[in-house]
Order: sequence, then structure tokens, then C-alpha cells
Amino acid sequence: MDPDPRPGMHEDEFPRDGPSPMDAQRDDIAADPLIAAIERDLALGTMAVGRTAPRDPWEHRRGEPRVFAFFWTLYVLVAVAGSVLWLAQSSAVSSSTYGPAARVMLVVVMTGAVVLWPMVRLSQSAPRAAPVRAVAADVVVVLFPLQMVVWPLIMLAQWPLNIVAALSVLTAAWVILIGGVQALALAVERWRGASPGNWSRALWMLACLALAGGAPLLGLARRAVHGPDAADPASWSVLSPFTAIGALTGRGFSGPQGPAGAAQWAGIVAVVGVAAVLWLLAAAWPRGTAPAPRPGTGLARGEDRA
Repeated sequence: MDPDPRPGMHEDEFPRDGPSPMDAQRDDIAADPLIAAIERDLALGTMAVGRTAPRDPWEHRRGEPRVFAFFWTLYVLVAVAGSVLWLAQSSAVSSSTYGPAARVMLVVVMTGAVVLWPMVRLSQSAPRAAPVRAVAADVVVVLFPLQMVVWPLIMLAQWPLNIVAALSVLTAAWVILIGGVQALALAVERWRGASPGNWSRALWMLACLALAGGAPLLGLARRAVHGPDAADPASWSVLSPFTAIGALTGRGFSGPQGPAGAAQWAGIVAVVGVAAVLWLLAAAWPRGTAPAPRPGTGLARGEDRA
């Protein structure tokens, strides 16, 4: 037997010219993509290990915009069901009896589109990736069920095609306009590169309310000055979704008194023009850094919607 050249050392501890089997195994583990992903999550603190990993503050928004689409569709279905129940309680069912219920249904749906939708979105954290694209996705989500409600009124309420087409364009214009306000708000916040305060979001919400309710308030102020019999210009009636529905479809059981006039179409075109300007401003607004969420506020709890 050859004598041990280095007394006190085990043969496994002899130095070798090449890498040891343990080194090769360690390299194989490091090259495994699954192991690399786990190590990255542990380093970023996004993988829960026991009770030490922080809670993900964005987890309740991972379904967007599908969650919003579900609740918006449910809201529209409830409005439609209410109008059908009102019709079921009527002693004589006809197209004229469904007219008032259809108007109430449209007012409820448009209230959700111009008030509840921006109120919900402006209460959440802004999308950090592409805010304008996220609002555009919301516009599609709001428009599709709304148009599915408007066009069947040709048969259900026996309203003329001209009136239903005007309602379709009008409601779509107001949805796009309110979406433009939200897109511009998020674009400005991204450009500023700072987390928005509650007052900033409140001002944008007030802008939505002023656009939707400005024309009726102007009409009331005009009557206060010129007397209760002062008539408003015909185009004013469509400058608000709440007054436009009655102006186009009539009142009570009478139904529409005629096709949409040139002045009313001019008012609808004005709404479309304002909406286009808002979206162009939002798209052309200079890009900045995404605002960092502020802990401890409601605006800090949200998920990227893009």
C-alpha cells in the first residue's frame, strides 16, 4: 500500500485539477429556471414564506378589467329588470306603456356611466403601465352593454329608428367624453410623476359632474333671470344625458313627437367634439414617470389595469 502523501487529510479532500461533482451539481441547480425564479421572488419579497413575506397590495385588482365588466353588466341587467318589472305591474301591456319605463331605465344606466364609473375609477390607484389604454378598455366595457339596451327599444317601445339612432350616438358620445376626462386625468398625473392627492381626484370628478349637469343648471339660471316661461335653445337639451333622453323620446305615455331635429344633432356633434378633444389631449400629453403609491391611503391600493 502506498503511504498517504498528506497525513491528516481524507482522500475526498485531495485537491483536484478540474471541478468537483458538487460544483457541477451546484451549477446545474443555479441554471434551473424554476430555481432562479424562486430565488428572484424571494429577493423581491413577492413570494410568501411563512409569515415574513409582505402582503401583495395589488392582488385584488388582478382581474381588471374583467371584474369591472362583470359588475357593470350586472348593473345594467338590474336596470333592465326594473323596467320589465314596472311593465309587468301595468294593467295593459303595450309599447306606449313601456315608454316611461324605458326612459327611467336609460336615465339609471346613464347615471352609472357618467357618475358611478368615473367615481369608482378615480377612487382607485392609477394604472402605471398605460393609463390611456386602460381607460379605452373601460370605454369598450361600458359601451357594449349600453348599446345592447338602446337598440331593442325600436321594437319594445316602438320608437322611430331616427330617435333610437340619436340615442345610440348620444349615449356613446357621453361615455367617450367621460372616458376622455378620466384619460386626461391619469395622463396629467403620470406627467407630474407624483402620487395624486384626494383633492386632485375630487376636482376631476367635479369636472365630470359639471359636464353632465352643466346644461340643466344653465337652463335653471336662465329661467331665474328671464322668467319660468323662457325657452332654452333646442341644442341645450342634448348637452346633458339626463335632459337629452326626455327631449328625444318625449314625456309620459306620448312618446317621441318627431324625429331628432338639426339643432339636437348639432348638440350631439358638440358632445362628440369635446370628447375627441379630451382624448387627443390625453394621447398627446407628455409622458412622465408612474406615480408611486402612497401607503395608508385608498389611492395606494389598486392594480395596474393595463
